[in-house]
Amino acid sequence: MKLSVKGECTLSDVMLYLGTNTTLLNDGRYRTAPDIFQLIVDHNVVHFHEVNTDESHVCHLLETVFDDIETCCTEDLPKGGKNYVKHGKLDMVYFDQDHNFDSMLLALETWFPKLKKGGIMCGYDPSRFLSAGGIANAVSNFVDTNNLQLNTSQHNGHVYWFTK
Repeated sequence: MKLSVKGECTLSDVMLYLGTNTTLLNDGRYRTAPDIFQLIVDHNVVHFHEVNTDESHVCHLLETVFDDIETCCTEDLPKGGKNYVKHGKLDMVYFDQDHNFDSMLLALETWFPKLKKGGIMCGYDPSRFLSAGGIANAVSNFVDTNNLQLNTSQHNGHVYWFTK
């Protein structure tokens, strides 16, 4: 039986559910999974959207673990899919996309209104976020302009996040 995001679920529960024999956490594509799971269980995320990825790795993993999470990836929507997501609907938006300033800033400005109040916007970029680069500058600019607080993940620091 899958876990519930709405119940009393912890990161330990998630890891126990996945077990030590799974390849899901060991193939390199999911190295940020503990950080994403921590945000999801801490904030009871039910509506999760993954933006601009070539494959919806995180969505796949979440659907494997939880029975009550609604996931979507921009690759699953028709062209211009951002227009199909209503403002204020999403609990969490996860970015894993282009690594230049203009595209990242546009993505932040486009998807931020889609979050519910208290929703989480986060992303992953190990090689560019903590050093000077397109994503770092775009995220910092957006956070400063909107008077938000920027955080990094507890486990490996490769996931950045802020709340609406």
